[in-house]
Amino acid sequence: MPEYTTVAQKADIPVGEGRAIEVAGLKLAIFNADGEFFAFEDRCSHADLPICAGRVTGSLLICPWHHAAFDLRTGCAVDGPANGPIKRFNVRLHGDAILVER
Repeated sequence: MPEYTTVAQKADIPVGEGRAIEVAGLKLAIFNADGEFFAFEDRCSHADLPICAGRVTGSLLICPWHHAAFDLRTGCAVDGPANGPIKRFNVRLHGDAILVER
């Protein structure tokens, strides 16, 4: 059975933004896309830089460093310079809590 850990509250992450969160030594980037939350390893696949300051545009996450675009649902790169995916984690909500599968 999957194990989920509470990482934040919905109010902690405004719509269109992301936050860096560390859980048990794992650095995550949590994003709010119109009230739907997504979690990734906080590392762009292009240059190995943090992606938590990226911006959400529709169904895409845009890296703040070199503007690579990733699909929020899959983590797959959809526009360069990145050509590989970013690691995605399953998210679920429990009331106002954001939980991430570990």
